[in-house]
Amino acid sequence: MHTALTVGLAVAGAIGGVVLDEVGARIPPRKLTATDDTLAVAGSAGDEPGVAPAAPAVSSALQAPAERAAAAPPGPPGPAERALAAVVLALALAAAAWRIGPVPALAPYCVLFAGLLAVSVADLRVGLIPRKLLYPSFALMVVGLLAASALGPDWHAMGTAVLGGAVVFAVFYALWFFVPRAMGFGDVRLAGVVSVGLAWLGFGTLYIGLLFGFVAGAVFGIATALVRRSGRRTTFPFGPALALGTVVGVLFGPAVVSAWLGTR
Repeated sequence: MHTALTVGLAVAGAIGGVVLDEVGARIPPRKLTATDDTLAVAGSAGDEPGVAPAAPAVSSALQAPAERAAAAPPGPPGPAERALAAVVLALALAAAAWRIGPVPALAPYCVLFAGLLAVSVADLRVGLIPRKLLYPSFALMVVGLLAASALGPDWHAMGTAVLGGAVVFAVFYALWFFVPRAMGFGDVRLAGVVSVGLAWLGFGTLYIGLLFGFVAGAVFGIATALVRRSGRRTTFPFGPALALGTVVGVLFGPAVVSAWLGTR
């Protein structure tokens, strides 16, 4: 156990959680258009102009479609939301310090966890996974992983990360292209980003992270459908589920794979 590192990252996460919650909450909702009555079953739109989202902007994860269309943009985060964001990021970074330890790879995964919190806040509040939050997190994570690979025994992990990210992005892109109601393009981008981080730890970890993300998304979707009583046409943000699956995969995926293969 690296107590000082764990405590330090927990404190940094608590402070960063409040800041990143505010950053994510400042993302404005997309203006609804006449084409936005075609809703996705699950998904988050991208934020590029001129591209119709697969799902409209939402002001609440549990609002019904008719309520969302008339809802005002969400206000600033309240004390409870800020406190929750602080606790979530503090726990995530402390767990990263505990599971990963004082190695070069710790920094890029802390960056990834922080970025996932910000995009999850935006997705839950307005149904968008904004590039202005996702891309800087991705760039910093890649720089960190490159440094970790350079300081490690070989570059195999980086090659695995590139291949895993490319394959998952292609699969999600195909799903979005052929079944656009299934997800928004923001989810496609997010899946590619988190897959790079997961695959750096191995294809087994990538599988576990995505599997847990889909399970979390299914549970959240069922719960949302029960609350709304909306049936199969339920819409909900998928980004937070992918984020949760990524955190679980990074923290526990390598250990699960090792136990599964009997190498530990």
